[in-house]
Amino acid sequence: MPCYNEAAPLMRLLDRYLSREIVLPFLVGLTGFVLIEIGTLLFNRLIEVMLEFRVPVQPILEILMLKMPLFIVLALPIATLFGVSLGINRLARDGEINAMRMAGVPLRRMLVPMLFVSLLIAAGDYLIEEKVAPPANAKASEVFQKIWMQSNIPAITADTFFHVGNRWFYIGTVEKSSDNRFLLHKLMIYELRAQDYPILMVAEKAATDGTDWYFTKPRYFDMLKGQEVFGSDTGSGRPGYLRLPVNLEQFTTMQRGPDDMSSAELSQQIRRFSAGGVKADSLVMAYHLKYSIPAGCIIVALVSFPLAVRYSRYGSFMGVLLSIVLFFFYYNTYFLSRLLGAQGTLPPVIAAWSHNVIFAALGLVLLWREE
Repeated sequence: MPCYNEAAPLMRLLDRYLSREIVLPFLVGLTGFVLIEIGTLLFNRLIEVMLEFRVPVQPILEILMLKMPLFIVLALPIATLFGVSLGINRLARDGEINAMRMAGVPLRRMLVPMLFVSLLIAAGDYLIEEKVAPPANAKASEVFQKIWMQSNIPAITADTFFHVGNRWFYIGTVEKSSDNRFLLHKLMIYELRAQDYPILMVAEKAATDGTDWYFTKPRYFDMLKGQEVFGSDTGSGRPGYLRLPVNLEQFTTMQRGPDDMSSAELSQQIRRFSAGGVKADSLVMAYHLKYSIPAGCIIVALVSFPLAVRYSRYGSFMGVLLSIVLFFFYYNTYFLSRLLGAQGTLPPVIAAWSHNVIFAALGLVLLWREE
């Protein structure tokens, strides 16, 4: 029999055969994880809101449908894991992997179609996350905020952007105080002016009822010169203040979090923060997650392939168990890294990519040992 690299038509046939093998478990994994995400959102939040505020079923279903692109973005790496793990497990159990190896095809060559398919899935994942999910998430947030507004309990959420008139707002953290007022921390307001330079105002704290905004020691920056143009205090030694005619209903229905923004929009906001000397670690991490989550499709294929070959002799049950265990460790590593990044324990770039780096190294070691 000719060497595998000399039999291009046979190798293309083998690539198609291996690729088709992962399709069914991939679709099962995708469907299962999306259903889990729907159930989590529905039973942990939406049903409680529906019963407490007597919300009709229609807006609840609308929120679920609008959240579907985000669910798919998160589900595609796990679906890839299930596809590769269960597909290769089946081939190995039936002796087909061993037959290919005896014919001179090394494991690293069998991995090529797996990586190619996972690359296509990663590209689709990125396009959904970049083009479809942000506007859908923003619309879902708008529907949810309208529910709160109808309940006379307007919600101001943390780590969000929104746009009113010629001003862009960012709020880091929020605390609810008495009399329907809010205490806000780590604020930024970017104001465009028709006849003058744009102004960036940053402040550590503010209090608002949604219409009147009182800022503690605001600082102003000329965005053209990149320098501070006013003092950081009013001159009296007391905290300064600024009144902005922003209606609470506008405020709550126009908020945008990182999930509602594309990578280009996040990059723009990060540059605005940097120009004002404000750290934007949470946005930097969100920006890199736009790329690291789709890249996870390739990483899980690299890890699950050698493990599926190694433990195939224990039967199909082991393939399912292996997929669940890998899913558990991969996503818990992801959530732990993200938590440490949000708390400032890890730099934002490391927090966004560390889980992929760890599992990529593990996959390469496992592949080398299995060869």
